[in-house]
Amino acid sequence: MALRYNAHSKPLPNAVSDMSNPPWHILGFGVIGQLLHAEFCQSGQQCVVIPKPNQPVPASHTVQYQTHTESLDIKPFTPSDSLVERLIVSTKSYDVVEAITSIKQTLSPQAQIIIMVNGLVDTSDIAEITTGSVYWALTTKGGYRTAAYNTVHGGSGITRLGSGAEPNWFNEWQGAVKNSYWHIDIDPFRWEKLCVNAVINPLTALYQCHNGELANSKFKTSTQTSINEAAAILEALGFRQQAQNFNDTCWEVIGKTGANRSSMLQDVSLNRRTELSTILPPLLSAATQHRVPTPQLKQTLGTFKQRFSKLY
Repeated sequence: MALRYNAHSKPLPNAVSDMSNPPWHILGFGVIGQLLHAEFCQSGQQCVVIPKPNQPVPASHTVQYQTHTESLDIKPFTPSDSLVERLIVSTKSYDVVEAITSIKQTLSPQAQIIIMVNGLVDTSDIAEITTGSVYWALTTKGGYRTAAYNTVHGGSGITRLGSGAEPNWFNEWQGAVKNSYWHIDIDPFRWEKLCVNAVINPLTALYQCHNGELANSKFKTSTQTSINEAAAILEALGFRQQAQNFNDTCWEVIGKTGANRSSMLQDVSLNRRTELSTILPPLLSAATQHRVPTPQLKQTLGTFKQRFSKLY
């Protein structure tokens, strides 16, 4: 039987629960959006889901953990609600600008906007839409969906946010999203995350395998070569610490999320557009600019575009 959480559920021990605080709004209710919604509900914090146009959300969704399943009530956002003060954007990276634009009339001028996507998004594009503060969030947690509103929690991980001074809402965030850390300069971690995605996502899609299977002998050579090339790009960009640790970092993510089906693998399995255009091309552009050779990553991109030309 699934545990159930709703607006009147008792918060978990040590949860942050101040109903006077602005609610969190989630725009993009895929795997990460559903996992975050579950964590905020479990901590007793208000969390509202902004549905896609003409696609109403159901009354609840479920998250399946290793030992139990939880059912969580969904409070949908309506335009008549108060202005959005806290917005988490977890759409596909190519949809970020359009998604924020679609709700800009409901955003508070001082909105706190947290962008949590796989690919690289230009901050200036968002600045043209809103006067709010924009932050970036990266996570190594993950999962996969067995149905539109049924997510399997595939692995725990670290969540990093930034940049600039730590905002006053971060304590509440940490009360819900465990293992979260604030960074004044988030850019090294954004590029590190981009590199991790550039290694794992396209290869799992091409090989039709779970993340952990990249360590198998059949796939390990191309995976290791991709890691080496990505590390060289990080070094050329000046992110020396991330470059030096990237081999261990990437293999650790592969190990910890071994049971996961990457978002790109899920997309190609469902014949949906992937995020590859916001992952590999920006990385290869940086490599070209800094004259870093990347034959494996280029081959991966070429093979992907040839095999999944309509999903690129």
